[in-house]
Amino acid sequence: MRHQRAAKKIPVVLSVEEVTRILETTPGPGLRYRAASSVAYRGGLRASEVTHLKTGDIDSGRMLCRIDQSKDRHVMLSPSLLGLLRDYYLEARPADWLFPRRNRIDPISTPQLKRS
Repeated sequence: MRHQRAAKKIPVVLSVEEVTRILETTPGPGLRYRAASSVAYRGGLRASEVTHLKTGDIDSGRMLCRIDQSKDRHVMLSPSLLGLLRDYYLEARPADWLFPRRNRIDPISTPQLKRS
């Protein structure tokens, strides 16, 4: 007998309205998780890349986000995402890490971001 491989399924693609609804209903007090989820989705970033963003990585003049991980690259920011990040910055006032933990010294953990 031969082992049969499971058929590969085509991934489900969400509509723009569904994605917007998911991002708007992100739980938690404040804008932290909504901003982090929006950066991950709109920038096509991995969770670990989002958690290790620093405040200096956002270049609002050129509307870019610099990613310092295994492959350094830049990601374009939309005007609406930049507005959300500005609102988050005014609310949270992060010093070094864009999305810090409560102790404000370490970045938020990847599992904590995925739980949101």
